[in-house]
Amino acid sequence: MANAGKSQSVKVGDTVTLAGDGTDANGDALSYRWILSSLPEGSLSEIADSTSNVTTFIPDRAGTYVVQLVVSDGSLDSEPCAIQIQAFTEQTRVITAIQELETEIAELDTGEFRSGGMQNWLLNKLNAVIANVEAGKYADAANQLRNDVLPKMGGVENPEGDKGDWIVGSRSQWILYREVQDAMKALEIAR
Repeated sequence: MANAGKSQSVKVGDTVTLAGDGTDANGDALSYRWILSSLPEGSLSEIADSTSNVTTFIPDRAGTYVVQLVVSDGSLDSEPCAIQIQAFTEQTRVITAIQELETEIAELDTGEFRSGGMQNWLLNKLNAVIANVEAGKYADAANQLRNDVLPKMGGVENPEGDKGDWIVGSRSQWILYREVQDAMKALEIAR
């Protein structure tokens, strides 16, 4: 029986250590075979030593890498044991954080907003932030979050007072406000 270890999340270009083990009912010595069974499109990543129980590889593209380990006692092979390695760039991390924020806003009941069109307005603003991140315009994206989105969440001094808060549910305000702040911190790292 093969054990490929745990799935991981790493930055593109970082070395991923794969540490596998296996068991054999008879206690026979085992050989190891690592396989990159799925890679992001365009990836040329390879496992350094596919026959060692501990080996490495370097993800060269953002996306999901599926790694399988098969152990053998020389007579029988185990079923493959698979793990996933999620490789990200700082850019993909920021985009993912904003997309998660968009999902939460889209799932809010319309009663959480001061008026009907505010939900779509926030989603459109966040789509514009993503477009700037994809274009490498991190300062513009951060300014949009700071000036166009964050003040509408509540939880900050707003010159318009509570009337400037587009989200009126205090629990939703607090959660979304924190998530916008987290996205802004991720943007600072990505710069």
